[in-house]
Order: sequence, then C-alpha cells, then structure tokens
Amino acid sequence: MLQTALGSALVARQYGILLAADSIEEDFASGEIRDRDSFIRFFDKHGVLTRFKRVKGKDLETRGYIFPCVAPLQDGGALVLAGMAPREEGEAPAIATIDPADPSGKVEVIPLDDLQARWTGQVVLVTRRSGQRSMDRPFDWDWFIPELHRYKWLLILTLLVSLILHALSFTPIIFIQIALDKVIGYKATSTLAVLTGGVLLALMFNGLLGYVREYLVRFVSAAIEARLSGDAFDKLLAMPVHMFQGQDATSIEEGIQGAGTLRGFLARKVLGGLFDLTSLLVFLPILFAYSIPMALLVIGFAVVMGGASLAFKGVEKGRARAAGQKEHVKNVVLRETVAGIDTVKTLSQETTQRRAWRQAAAVAIRAQGDREKISAMSNQVNSVLQQAMTVAIIFVGIQLVFGGLMSAGALIAVNMMGSRVVRPIVQAISGIAELDRVKAAMEQLGMIWNSQPERAGFGVQKTIQGRYELVHASVEFGEHVKALDNITLTIPERRKIAVVGPAGSGKSTLLRVLQGLTRPTSGTFEVDGTPFANLDLEQFRKQVALVTSRPSFFTGTIEENLRRVRPNVSKRELEEALRLSGLSDALPRIPHGLAAQIDERASTLPNAFRQILAIARALVSDPNVLLLDEVFAVLDKTQQLVLHLNLDEIAANRTLILVSQDIDLIDDFHRIIVLDDGNLAGDGTHEQLLNSCATYKEMWMIERELTWREHKMS
Repeated sequence: MLQTALGSALVARQYGILLAADSIEEDFASGEIRDRDSFIRFFDKHGVLTRFKRVKGKDLETRGYIFPCVAPLQDGGALVLAGMAPREEGEAPAIATIDPADPSGKVEVIPLDDLQARWTGQVVLVTRRSGQRSMDRPFDWDWFIPELHRYKWLLILTLLVSLILHALSFTPIIFIQIALDKVIGYKATSTLAVLTGGVLLALMFNGLLGYVREYLVRFVSAAIEARLSGDAFDKLLAMPVHMFQGQDATSIEEGIQGAGTLRGFLARKVLGGLFDLTSLLVFLPILFAYSIPMALLVIGFAVVMGGASLAFKGVEKGRARAAGQKEHVKNVVLRETVAGIDTVKTLSQETTQRRAWRQAAAVAIRAQGDREKISAMSNQVNSVLQQAMTVAIIFVGIQLVFGGLMSAGALIAVNMMGSRVVRPIVQAISGIAELDRVKAAMEQLGMIWNSQPERAGFGVQKTIQGRYELVHASVEFGEHVKALDNITLTIPERRKIAVVGPAGSGKSTLLRVLQGLTRPTSGTFEVDGTPFANLDLEQFRKQVALVTSRPSFFTGTIEENLRRVRPNVSKRELEEALRLSGLSDALPRIPHGLAAQIDERASTLPNAFRQILAIARALVSDPNVLLLDEVFAVLDKTQQLVLHLNLDEIAANRTLILVSQDIDLIDDFHRIIVLDDGNLAGDGTHEQLLNSCATYKEMWMIERELTWREHKMS
C-alpha cells in the first residue's frame, strides 16, 4: 500500500499537487493509511481523487485513456504505468513503467506478460478533484445512479402515475366484459349508458396522465443529458492536446454526441421500459385470477416472442454493422470526390470515380437490403406469433367456457389483456439487443470522460517576459521517435529569434513546447526562471500566441474572429493589428471586408489571406511572446515584403520566434537556432552560423543556388 501511495503521489504531480514522500511514509507508519478506504480519504483531503479499478491486460492495450495510473503488485510494491510502448508487427506488447521507489524516476519498458505475472489486476486511477461531484465520478453505469437519485421524487411520482394508468387502462376491458355478460343478457341499456360515460371519462383521464408520465420521463432524461453533455464537453476541453493527435475527429465528435444516444436509451428502454413493466403488477394478478392456464399461455407466448425478437435483432445487428461499413465506404467516395473535385477533373478521373461510386453504392444497397430482409422477417414472425396467441387464447378459452370455468366476457377480457402483458415483456427481452450499441456509446464517451485532464486552475500567475530555458529537454512520440533530443538552449526575452532546419527537424515541435501545448518528456523547461510545471497554464497561454501554417477559425465574421481573442480591443488597436499583418491591404479584395462570413477553415479566403488573418488575430491578443510557424510560405512577394518590413514593429516589446526556411528573411535576427533531426545543430547570429554550423551553411548555399537560378530564368 505504501508503494501504491507513493506512485499515486507521483501521478498527482502532473496536476500541480505536491505530496512529500516523507509525509506519506509518516502517515503510513502511524496507521493513517492502512486500507483502501483510508487510502482514498488521505488523498481526498489533499484534493486528489483516487479510484481502484479492476482491469484486464487487454484493457491496457485498448484503453489508452487510463494512463498514467498506478498498478499495485502482488509483493506489495507498485509501478506507475505511463503507457503502452510502441512495437513493430509481431512483437509482444510492452508497457512503459516508473518505479515510485526509484529516486531517478527512470522509465523502464517491460513486457506486458511480465507485468501481468506480478500484477494484482487492479489499477489506481488518479486525478485532481474538480469540485463538481458529477465530473469527479468515473463514467460507467454507476455514474447514472446519483443522477437518478437527484430526481427520486419525480421518479416515484412517475411510478404512481404509471400504476394509475395501468389501472385505468383496465376499464375498457371491464366495460366489455360487463357489457357481454350482464348488459346483453338483461338488455340493461341504462347500465350501458352509465358504463359508457364512466369509461369515456376514464379514457380522458388516462390520456391526460399518459401525457404527464411522458413529460416527467422526458424531463428527467433531458436533465441528465444536459448534465452529461455539458460535463463531457468540459472534459473534452480539459484533455491535453496530444490526446487529439492521431485521433479521428469523427470518433471524438461521436463520443460527445453519444450523450444523445444514452438519453434515448434511458428514456425509452430504462425508464420507459421499467414503468411499462409495472403494468405486470396490475395485469398479471388479474390474469391469474381469471385463469391460471390462460395466464401461463400468455406468458409462454410472451417469452417465445421476446426470444424470437432477440434472436432476429442479434442477426440484424451484424447485418446493420456490415451495412454501416459499406455505407461508410460509399460516403468516403462521395466526400473525396466533392472535396477534391479539382483533382478529379484535372487528372480526368471522372470515369474512375463514377465506377468507384457505382460499385460502392451497389454494395451498400445490397448490404442495406440484407438488413431490411431480417427486419421484415422479424416483424412477420412476431405478427404471426401475435395472431397465433389470439387463436390459442380463443381455442383454450372456449374449452374453459364449455367447462364452466370462464365466462364469455372473461374470455374477451383475457384476450385483450394478453397484448398488454406481452408488449412490455417482449420489449424488455428485445431491449437486450440494444446493449451493444449503448456500450459502444458508453465506451466512446468514457474515452473522453475518463482521460487524464490537462492541469488547470492552479499555479503561479505572472506576466511573462519571454525568456525560455531548456536543459537536456527531449520530446518523444513513442519509444523510438524523438522530435527533440537533449536540447539545451536559452532564448532571451524581447528579441527576434529564428528557428531553421530541414523538414522534420523538430521546429514546429519546439514552438509547441514554447506555447505550452507539448510537454518535454525529459529534461527541464523554465519560463522567466520559473519551472513551467509551476505556472498557471491558462494564464500563460493567454500571453503566448502561436500562428501555424494551417490556422483554424470560428464560424462567424472576420471581425468577430479578431475580437474573440480580446473582446475589449479598441478600434485603434484593431486597425494597428490589421496594418502590421497586412490584412488592411487585403480587406478591399475580400467581399464585405470585416463583415465577411468565414467557416472554421476560412475556406472562402485564399491561403495567403487566411495566414494574414491568423497573424492579425494573434496581434489583436497583444501577446508577450509571438510564435510564427512558416507564415511566409504561402504569402506572395508583396505580402512577404509588407510583413517583413513590419517585423521590427511587431517584435517591439515582445519576444518574436519565427520558423522559416527562407534565410534571407532572418539573416538580421538577433539569434538563429538551427535544428537537425531533433538535435540542436547551431545557435548564434547569421555570420557566426555560416562559420560554425554545417547544416546552416548548407541551407544558405542551397538558397543562394535557387536564387541564382531564379534570376537566370527571369
């Protein structure tokens, strides 16, 4: 338990919560940490939420969101599990671990089989307590219990309304039985009139209560969905950026939208189904009171119909999955044709795309037809069984009537009650087939909900000057891929700094580190002498603006996008940002100017205008550090000249760091950092690097060659 506690404290550090190992050891020795409950209470009082969860080895391979976590070992020790190690095809799975008892904190990769041989099969999930109970709970089936408990009185009221509804729905049955057994025999028309009036009144009341019940179920379901979707989106925003890299955006969107699927299942199958099943509390005793053989007959048909429906839905589910895959292929052909219509036409690929579309459409139609066949067969089998039940009830009932064990009116009543009993039983049994779809939605949403959040809401808040220091810093994407390798450099504040290097040398990764989007996997990283881990992340990022070569925006007007980063920006400051970025020169060529509507990719604007708009937006935010990643690449010569002439004004009173392949644009910068294959190849001025850095000199020579050839061709 001690090693598990030390490992949990190690994981808690990433959230800015420092728990001294000496303090944990003292509490363990004094008996304050003695079992699982005291373990959870100890961390809870320090603002750390811990949860013990039993998982399987395959869960470690498929559920990456549980990392980092702590794995208690059978010998009383523990290991911090950092994540699955990358492997080549055919290699055995391995996992990156840290021994909390090792002061060096060295990462060791061990085979997963070796871990499982020593592991208890449990992990301890560690996260920072958010202060909201719904968000602090892990997302699984148990998450819904407290939410339903919040509305317990509404649910109790709905239950009572349901029981009254079922009782009232029995009145037409009694009406028919009395009419057949009493009214017809005695020709009691006055009794018939009274019964008719009473039944009509009961039916009206039944309709009103039915609406009330549906309203209550919808209200509870909508309230839970609102809580779930709102908290899930907060969890999405709290996820670190690396969780989005390599992820299909569609799967993340479907994860958030899964709240709607769960709401529908909760309303229709869980709450609606349970309240419908309460009808059995009313009808089954009455049915048995009429006739035990008839009751058993109805229940038998209900079970058979439910089993048949379940079997067909199982087959239909497989067909639906296959149809969905074929439909996806068809949509891919359509999407790539529409999105790449220029490529299709310039390469004369119309015939190829037409053939691919017709083939994909034909396969999708056949798959959909196979699914619909099963659905139609299921409907017909259930219809036949429903009618067979009616025939069986009449056949057996008449035998009972002949034997004097039942009246004709009772026979009709039993026949009417049969469908009331069968329907909820069949729905409950067939609802099992939908569990896979709901589990998939739970899994997708759980991937977002249960992932380790980015630290936020704590740390030192300070106005940064822009002095960066990295010491032996590395950034690894997997075990064998190092985007930055053992980088040691100091970036002074209030200077123009350039970063150059061949493609894939780690330039963009360095900027992402400086912006706080990517954390070094080893080494130290300080900003203005303060360790980055001690800074308030949100407040830091507000002072650092990163402009990439593929900027994204928000749906709205250009002016709305500019003001979004700083709503109170003055008109003068806005105009200054437009001038410095060169956007003021481009606006006359944009229909409607600042009022032009754009989407998230500004697809209606030329690439150069998109880049200029992103630079203008960054300047509006008035950052203390401005990071520009290959922003000159898509600009024409005039735009490059305007931006280059304004660089000194842009860099005034701030740190400017520019990634560029064009050395002519940066030869007057205060410092030039040269990266090559993730390593620091050079650091100095233009003249110094020409004499000391082979990589930089080679890039400069290539640029001279290209410039000479351009002049020669012109």
